[in-house]
Amino acid sequence: MCLKFINLVIKSGGIMQFYFFSSPDKSYAALFRKFAVKQNVATARILSVVILALSVAIQISDLFVDYDALAPNYSKHGPGIVLLAGSVVYYLAFFILKRIRIRHKTIIRQFFSVAYAMVFICCSLWLTFLAQHNPKNTMVFFMVGTFTVSVLWVLEVWESLIVMLLTVAAVYLGLHYFQTDPAQYFQNLAVAVVLLVMFFAVSRLTYSYHYNYFMQVKLVEQKNREIVLANNAQRNILNIVTHDLRSPLNNITAITKLLQDDSTSEEERNEYHGLILDAVRDSEHIIQDLMDVAAEHAKESQKTEVHLNEFLRAIYMEWQRRMQNGQTLVLNEPFGMISAYINPNKMRRVINNLIDNATKFTPGNGTITLELKKFEDKVRISVNDTGIGIPIELQPYLFDKFSRAGRTGLNGERSYGLGLSICLQIIQEHSGELHIESKQKEGSSFHIDLPEYAA
Repeated sequence: MCLKFINLVIKSGGIMQFYFFSSPDKSYAALFRKFAVKQNVATARILSVVILALSVAIQISDLFVDYDALAPNYSKHGPGIVLLAGSVVYYLAFFILKRIRIRHKTIIRQFFSVAYAMVFICCSLWLTFLAQHNPKNTMVFFMVGTFTVSVLWVLEVWESLIVMLLTVAAVYLGLHYFQTDPAQYFQNLAVAVVLLVMFFAVSRLTYSYHYNYFMQVKLVEQKNREIVLANNAQRNILNIVTHDLRSPLNNITAITKLLQDDSTSEEERNEYHGLILDAVRDSEHIIQDLMDVAAEHAKESQKTEVHLNEFLRAIYMEWQRRMQNGQTLVLNEPFGMISAYINPNKMRRVINNLIDNATKFTPGNGTITLELKKFEDKVRISVNDTGIGIPIELQPYLFDKFSRAGRTGLNGERSYGLGLSICLQIIQEHSGELHIESKQKEGSSFHIDLPEYAA
């Protein structure tokens, strides 16, 4: 796997970045942390199953094998029991976590997985102390334990340092209790310090490797998505040029021929001039929409942590000044602060588009509500209106590019079928979802579900 990753880095022209005392770029830090927690949980689960099976086997074999005769100093109430208990506690903890709703579940899962790693290291050290009670060989199992954890667990800098400090305490207490020879005591203590320095170095190399590999995978996924989106955009643009844009151009051609007729009256000529201007405006709108689609594909989505309460408050105040058709705009937000990892400019465009659509199809005495709330493990931003609603037969086509679901607004506003498709694309870039609920004559609700920012 290591050779595969090195080849991937070389082929992509990249250089592996090392993170010994620094943290990676925040652009992917939250996503990588979730990936690391998932990997740590899986590692702890697999290792706990193996240790659980071995511990049970040892306890059963104790009925048939006289361990006291083979190893007089062996204690069956030692590390085997601790590892057995640790495995049971680990499984009970995750069994309960899966079935309850609790905030910061990712942090708790990480705590239990790292705690199990700590138990494994301490029991590896304890194993030699109790099983062999050999003052000349107290560091062998300890070395195996620290190396196993440093390679299999993906730990942040602070997590590695905490594990090291707790391990130093365990080594000091263990040596102080079991070692009687002062020379051997200081020798093993020095070896323990060297092993812990190696643990930190290997742990940071493991973290750097996984983060670089994660970034390479994300880069490949992003490039593949861009290629697919570019191909789809090119195909859609060709379809629009050959169909939608041809229609106003054909109208201009036909009307121009009518103007060439000498028998055309002045009143008819003025009417024809107006029709030509309408066709030109339609063409300009279609071309502008095509440019917007192309621009969305070209832009990089730079995300940052945003406090959504303040973000929506600013949008609400802006729309309060822009409302012209008599509708009432309401903002509903929770008491607590809610954050998300977004591109504020793109997300503002989405919400502005949804509010703008609501104003087009809501009568003057209607209400438009901008709402923020927690929804399950996500953040939900909703734009609700009391307008005319959307016919159920049009709803499946709302998010298509140049959708046939486009309708004229209550005050004659034109729609060219691109706004919602761009909104959906932006939401998907944020790993979110866009849902619609609508009934005719009752109103519509557009729900944006985003992952909540986990600090």
